[in-house]
Amino acid sequence: MNTASITLLSVWLFLLVVIIVMTIIDLITPKVFKPGDNLNRTEKKQVKRTIAAGPLAEYKHNRLFRTSIYGGILSILIYLFALFAMVLDHFVLSMGLIALAAALYPFLGVMLPSFQYKYWLKHEPSDFTLLAQDKFSKFIILRVILTACVIGLFLLPAVFYEQFLAIFVAIISKIMGY
Repeated sequence: MNTASITLLSVWLFLLVVIIVMTIIDLITPKVFKPGDNLNRTEKKQVKRTIAAGPLAEYKHNRLFRTSIYGGILSILIYLFALFAMVLDHFVLSMGLIALAAALYPFLGVMLPSFQYKYWLKHEPSDFTLLAQDKFSKFIILRVILTACVIGLFLLPAVFYEQFLAIFVAIISKIMGY
């Protein structure tokens, strides 16, 4: 392998490690909406429904909320097209579509939680507590960085297909002993 291939592989592996670390951090961070501690399981389920249903009343009036929902639906459709392209052995197209769908993640992963957070700040819930404003900002920044890394992770193999194929063949031949 030449130095360009090693550099490309290093960047890709770095993005993969960053995504894994950020996903772990995202799982560890407190949730934006935390149900009260004194609630039982059914009451907590009702609180989760309330969190989702509260902003639905403003669906017709708020373009940001509608845009986030439509962007999420479009992202899911693009993921399905990517899966279909993968089944038809169109690897480059599939990776490009996955990168495009990942680029639409901010609609569901950033805009929707932001809208819900702003909605519940105005309506002051009694059954659950909200994350502090500074922690919520860090939460959103983490999600944006995670999105950028996922886009890079899937876009690199699509753009540098031949180099990744050569790297893959070299790694497999080393493992198999050829």
